[in-house]
Amino acid sequence: MIFPNAIISEQMWRDILLIVGTAVTVLMFFGLTAGRLSGYAKTAKDNVAKKSPRQKFYLFVAIVVTPFYIFFAIWEVETIGLVTSLMFIALVLILWGGTLTRVWKLSEKRRKVANGMMSAGLAAALSLVIAAFVLSDMPLWQKFAESLGGAAGGYGMHRLSRYMRKNRERERLSQEHGKDSPL
Repeated sequence: MIFPNAIISEQMWRDILLIVGTAVTVLMFFGLTAGRLSGYAKTAKDNVAKKSPRQKFYLFVAIVVTPFYIFFAIWEVETIGLVTSLMFIALVLILWGGTLTRVWKLSEKRRKVANGMMSAGLAAALSLVIAAFVLSDMPLWQKFAESLGGAAGGYGMHRLSRYMRKNRERERLSQEHGKDSPL
């Protein structure tokens, strides 16, 4: 170890460099050079300025949360276990698929890719949750209680989201109708 009291050890630095090197290699494999990435960043910067506050919030959350999810999934794998670590990576896929569809107007082909990302992440997350519960040492009643509680919470969030979306649509329509009124 270079610094005996250092927070980040040599092994961790090697891991960080390995991850960065892998990311750069994958980007180069797909032909995403620094110049092209810079061009994408400039285009994205101009486009983000035109987005609504809600879209900016989605994008901000995705950008801020992603490094923490990946960091936690990699360095805490001994503590949280492999299944939970893979769950964080599946959540990143779901997060970015949803962010892309909510923030940018995508072509039909790219929307299918983003929806595929979300579907793959969701399928991975569900299969990991099922595997974790089946392989856990909990009594059977606890497995059912947690599974049903999670399903009920997810369904409740879905219904609440739908309700809020309908209210926003009604509000938007009433505002548009009010603008068209001659009074």
